[in-house]
Order: sequence, then C-alpha cells, then structure tokens
Amino acid sequence: MVASYNTPIRRMSPVIEERLRLVFPKKLFQIDRAPAIMTVKEYERITRQSPFIGLAFLSIQVGAASGREMLCQYHWRLICVLKATGRLDRRFKGDARDMGMDDIMDVAIACLHGHSFNELGACEVTSADSVFLESKAAEFADEDTIMAHINFVISSTLSAADLRLTDPEDFKGLNVSWLVNGEKGSENAEKA
Repeated sequence: MVASYNTPIRRMSPVIEERLRLVFPKKLFQIDRAPAIMTVKEYERITRQSPFIGLAFLSIQVGAASGREMLCQYHWRLICVLKATGRLDRRFKGDARDMGMDDIMDVAIACLHGHSFNELGACEVTSADSVFLESKAAEFADEDTIMAHINFVISSTLSAADLRLTDPEDFKGLNVSWLVNGEKGSENAEKA
C-alpha cells in the first residue's frame, strides 16, 4: 500500500531507533528493521552484521475498554545478535577487548523501559530471553554467535480521526493503491 499517512507504527520505528542510538553508536552497531521470525538466509545476513540489533514489529493488542479511539499496546521486539570468538563465556560476559551479550541486553533494557516517546506513548519492557537456535541445518551450527530477544510495548491510542478520516466520504477519498509485482493498482481508479 502506498500511504502518506503518519500512522503510529510508521512513527514509532524511527524514534525507537533514535533512542537506541543514544547508547548503541552507528560506528559499532547495525540497527535495522528485521522480521520477527527469520529464514536461514535472513539469519545469515544479520550474523554478518554483528553486533546487530533488529527491530521487529509483532502486533497490536487493543484494550477491551476501547471505544472509537482504540487503546493500543504496540508490541515490538529487539533481536540482538553478537558474534564473538574465543572462550564460550566471552559471548555472554565480554572481556577487556570486546563486549558481551549481557551488557547489550542490560543497556537496551535500561534505555527503553520507562521512556515516554513524545506524542506516541510510554514504553515498557515485558521480557528478555536468550534465543537458542534449535535446528539441524548446518547454517545454524555456529557456536560463536549468540542471540537474544527483548520484547517491549508502547502504549498509545489509534483512531480514524488521527488519520483525518471522520466520515464515509473521507474513506472513499483515500484512493488506496496496492503495489503487486511492481505494478500499482487501485480499486477506485478502475471504477473511474
């Protein structure tokens, strides 16, 4: 969909990255959007960018008390990847020459939890987990790479009014176009 609306998900991604950049400098860390569930090829790509922090959007949970204005929790995940050689415990603790995953997780959690993103909402870290790659695929047989997930939510609201859509004519006037195989199509355009 080609959209020009400034929706919450669209606004959240850059401000989350901006917040993370305060503690994870561009010179040392790759930060990029990433899928929540990865293929082997995607996993291979991000391990080559170590240390890597992927930002994955998971879901929206709408509060039961929502009316026309939805009370939403936007669920996100940081996918932290670190490749370290040498002693196995170095991946976790780090050493005098390199960082460890424990440090990355502690800093990311402290950076996000309790922060209020202007005009979007407050952030709450909900869990942090080590991720074990359980696969018989040879591509995953890399003991030097460690991965962790940090799940968090941003509580916010969403309504059609945010998009300046208040009556049926506003919705009809959207003229939504979808890109499929590089071609643009619009149901409203075909009817015209």
